[in-house]
Amino acid sequence: MTSLPDAARGDLTGIGVVVTRPREQADALVGYLHGRGATVVCLPLTRIDGRTSAWTEAERDSLARADIVAVTSVNGARELVRQLASNDVDLPSGVCIAAVGDETGAALRTLGICADIVPSQATAVAMVAALADRGPLDGRRAVLARARLGRPELADGLAAHGVVVSELPLYDTVICDPDTAALPAALGCQIWTFLAPSSV
Repeated sequence: MTSLPDAARGDLTGIGVVVTRPREQADALVGYLHGRGATVVCLPLTRIDGRTSAWTEAERDSLARADIVAVTSVNGARELVRQLASNDVDLPSGVCIAAVGDETGAALRTLGICADIVPSQATAVAMVAALADRGPLDGRRAVLARARLGRPELADGLAAHGVVVSELPLYDTVICDPDTAALPAALGCQIWTFLAPSSV
């Protein structure tokens, strides 16, 4: 997480909180909760497996012709930058980079890409609206840089505006078995946090 609200230190003292995010994404939230006095149990329920196969010629062609590249998560941002390098591909000149929310936009900035559009709400509806506000979308080409099994709302929303949508699957979100050693402590916690449908 890139930014967390200010809070009174110690206001979660004595409260157990389970964090279900993948370990590589949990540090900021865990630190924040510790700062508020919580007892935190890390219990990752998913992991991120980045794509290892090379992009297909069709995927390369879609990216080269894209008017819009939509990045829908921090994982997508990280994997896009990694796989651009591993596939020896550059983003097309003048392409509009849209990031779904501040966290994804910040991840892109950290990796050297400045998003042109970052809607205030991290939703597909907000991203489509923000893109539509920039001008007509009919006939434009968009590449969705995201998980292999991405939710349909963004693709459907763009298609409804006449956008030609292509998928660029960058990673898989894999459900994993919880750490049995951590389960007793987790089951004694008062709060469980879920930041993605896959974790639920």
